[in-house]
Amino acid sequence: RRVNDRKNRLALANGQCLLALREAYEFVGGHKGVATSVIDDMALAKRLKLHRTAIRVVRAEHLGSACSCDRFRHTWHGVERDCYRLLALPKKRALAVMAVAALLWSWWLMLVWLLSDGQWAAAAVCCFVPSLVLRDWYGGFLTALRAPAGVFLHEFMTLSGVVRAAYGLPIVWKGRKT
Repeated sequence: RRVNDRKNRLALANGQCLLALREAYEFVGGHKGVATSVIDDMALAKRLKLHRTAIRVVRAEHLGSACSCDRFRHTWHGVERDCYRLLALPKKRALAVMAVAALLWSWWLMLVWLLSDGQWAAAAVCCFVPSLVLRDWYGGFLTALRAPAGVFLHEFMTLSGVVRAAYGLPIVWKGRKT
């Protein structure tokens, strides 16, 4: 609700689908005005909020879908870019996000511990039960079985992004260094 309030300076946007009146978009400089920003969608939302433009953040996943990354390299850069959003969060919330990310790593550590201890049955349960439970969410058992590996790889991408964001290192996004 605070995001949708004109008087509140809190801004939020997800660049996969932004709709704006042409007058408001051009008034704040459009995407040219935020071209040097790593998270240009957020910068655009902040500019709109600064000028007290009415914005609404709504869920509309039933209206369509978006794929912003069609290659592994683009996916990596996209995750790095999204880590810059952590800098916009209050410190407690950013730490909570990092704690959840660390918990995702604990699954792999538990699996390695079980395998190194010869606990094959427990390791199998550790692998297959989450896949069985999440098969409908992921659209099938095989996809759900591969999901933990994707989560693990995503953690490396996130770590790279957090380091880049923390040290102000440039990233490549949409063919430009920001």
